Amino acid sequence: MLKISIIIATYRRAAQLTETLRRFPIEPMRRFGAELVLVGSAPDDETAAVIEAYAARSPFPVKTAMAEAPGFAHAQNVGLSMSEGELIVFTDDDCYVAEDYLEALLHRFDPRLFQYGMGEVGLVNHDDDPRIANTAWWPFPDKVIIPPRSLVAPGTIQGANMFFLREVLEATGGIRHVGVHESNDIMTAYLASRAGYTGALIRGPKVLHDHGRKRGSAEAQRVVDIYATIAGAYFAQLAAIGTPGVFDLWKTSVREGGPVDLRKLEIEFRAAADEIAWLRESQEAAAQARLAAA
Repeated sequence: MLKISIIIATYRRAAQLTETLRRFPIEPMRRFGAELVLVGSAPDDETAAVIEAYAARSPFPVKTAMAEAPGFAHAQNVGLSMSEGELIVFTDDDCYVAEDYLEALLHRFDPRLFQYGMGEVGLVNHDDDPRIANTAWWPFPDKVIIPPRSLVAPGTIQGANMFFLREVLEATGGIRHVGVHESNDIMTAYLASRAGYTGALIRGPKVLHDHGRKRGSAEAQRVVDIYATIAGAYFAQLAAIGTPGVFDLWKTSVREGGPVDLRKLEIEFRAAADEIAWLRESQEAAAQARLAAA
């Protein structure tokens, strides 16, 4: 049986983290010998106290850390470096892991068929905006395979409930972010696919997302706009590393013969331009540094 590590990175959400941990499945963690890794990124709020208090009373192994540098992906990589599991699960501090999550994941996961992927993400409150990290839109009954060396479209793998064999993350450099908002899922999944690993979207292992942004609210639209920003930055990154087919993938943002979300399209193009400018400036700075050192 594969040993599982569940990693939660958290930032300035002490109250929400408290509720997430209150609902965390205790008995299955003990039964399957799994560990929980909690990494905070805001040492100046109550997060550290919440993390340490939970670890002190937990009947199953809990590892804790406070990341010294900012960034969600950085915090997750800190957790990865501390973990011991062969199968690494990532979820968020506003998600509730189902009681049967571990049993379902171990039942469905087959490393001979796929090595990374995502389970279900449901909404706690049906008044919350469904455009934000949930899988109610999944059009398949059971499982979808992502073939190796596929282009992974934005939204295919969601960080609220994603898993990787440790060997995949070791081969691809760990959790990788893209864009100013440091999306932790899409580039990590793409690099796994590019390296020849197979992914899967599977029903069974489920988390419930308690994001709290109501349908049609300004806060919900802000998050949706962030998703568009991440998508644009991702497309730019793919183009910059010479990925064939990136523009075919980008065309999925435009429905043929249907209404086009011009707001989304504008955000994607602006984010792509910003990302390309940043990549160019980074390359030029690195070249100047090499010349100065020569």
